[in-house]
Amino acid sequence: IEKAWECYADVLVGEDFDYHPYRRAAADPAGVRAALEPSPEADFFIDMARDVRALREAVAGSCGELLGGEPPPELFTRARLCMLTRGVKTCHDSTLVPIMDLFNHAHGPGQGVSWRWDEGCQAMVVAAHRSHRAGEELRCAYGP
Repeated sequence: IEKAWECYADVLVGEDFDYHPYRRAAADPAGVRAALEPSPEADFFIDMARDVRALREAVAGSCGELLGGEPPPELFTRARLCMLTRGVKTCHDSTLVPIMDLFNHAHGPGQGVSWRWDEGCQAMVVAAHRSHRAGEELRCAYGP
């Protein structure tokens, strides 16, 4: 299990968010707004960029000593974007689910597995719908 977590952490650290709209909005709000006019979507991206910054400041203020200081902006932004883009809904919140979140999306006949939160077990359960060949990619639907 430790090796699975280590591999998963490598995936998260290697995630490329350079062009994510929240990062772009944090770096150049006016440019994002101009690029998306007349859509109001830029306002959402700018608000979310502010939210990431405010959350980082709140974490630093409430548990900075436990962390050994304020979290580095780039590392915190990467962690937050991983939660926003890779997290799945559990009983009442989102969480990262190693291995499962590496499945690619398929709709219809290509879908070989499904996942759901099991309230009784308090665990994410992944089930295969058919036999899979060794090395075959596992695919699931991201939503209904």
